[in-house]
Amino acid sequence: MVCGDDLMPIKLERKLKKIAAKRGYGKERTGRYVYGTLGKIKDVKNAR
Repeated sequence: MVCGDDLMPIKLERKLKKIAAKRGYGKERTGRYVYGTLGKIKDVKNAR
């Protein structure tokens, strides 16, 4: 597999959206998603 940084944000974005949808945090705020049990706001680019 090619470990490219270009592909990571898209995959992470989809992952976070799925997680957010499951847990009920489906709000989008300028590229940041609220997700997780604590409801922390994390950057999509920085979360890995």
